[in-house]
Amino acid sequence: MKEGMSSLSRLSRRHKGTKVNSAFKILLVVISLLFTPFPTLSHAQPWKVAIVLPLTGPLSPMGARLKKGYQLALEEARQKGEEIQTLWIDERLLKGEKNLQKVVNKLKDPSILALLGAYSSHETFTLAGLAERARIPLIIPSSMAERLTRQGYQWVFRICPSSSQYLEEFTFYMVSLFPSPPSTALVYEDTPWGRKLQKKLLTPLKKMGASSVLEISYVPGGNHYPQIVEKLERGKCSLIILVSTIPDTQTLYKSIKVTRHPWVVASAGMGLSSPSLEKMGLSLLSGLFFPTPWIPQAPWPGAKR
Repeated sequence: MKEGMSSLSRLSRRHKGTKVNSAFKILLVVISLLFTPFPTLSHAQPWKVAIVLPLTGPLSPMGARLKKGYQLALEEARQKGEEIQTLWIDERLLKGEKNLQKVVNKLKDPSILALLGAYSSHETFTLAGLAERARIPLIIPSSMAERLTRQGYQWVFRICPSSSQYLEEFTFYMVSLFPSPPSTALVYEDTPWGRKLQKKLLTPLKKMGASSVLEISYVPGGNHYPQIVEKLERGKCSLIILVSTIPDTQTLYKSIKVTRHPWVVASAGMGLSSPSLEKMGLSLLSGLFFPTPWIPQAPWPGAKR
């Protein structure tokens, strides 16, 4: 896996952030902006940023990682003598009228100068509407849905690529590994997420002249791997792109490599560089390509720290 990560280091810098490193940089930028003279607040008042994260529920582990990143930035600001207050808002409050009203009430605080979040694109879309009405700048650090910045809003800003931008860059890199556009297989899980990503990958593949695309869907959780490998062998593809969750990516990749075919295999999913995956042995899968926002081995200054 390290081979895949280092090969994509150029691509990595342009994509959605390992939530800790990205959030850290985001808040540093916001802090620098907030300590510029602001016409409506005096410095006697506390500066405050509202940060929307999945603090509870199924996505709370990701929320915890994001929060640590923000806390790193806050600590660095304090060491420089810059104090900034935070208002932590649970992303789950963006569902339901009663909960939404609670968020609206929180945003009436005149000391709030900016909003950061959320994590899920659906909740971020709701948050964008609230920010626009409240006239508070919303900075989107990680949600990638196209529609977030296609509403004509004046107070909503994206600092990560949209899903189509990230997929186009990822696909361009993979296709560029071949002397001519390769025949490609898209192996995707038959879920709303998998189907959506599969359709979006088809566009850049065709745009870059992929000679043919073999599309293979599967139901996650089932033992379909032998049938998938059989279809890949019949398809005679050069490039295989997996649209699957981490456990399926691991099993699919191992099943594919057993055949010893000279296929180039990539995963379009994020998150495969997480240190926690060391325990799953995914880091031992040498040669698997995937886009990643940050890795400890990255050569640019400050990455390791």
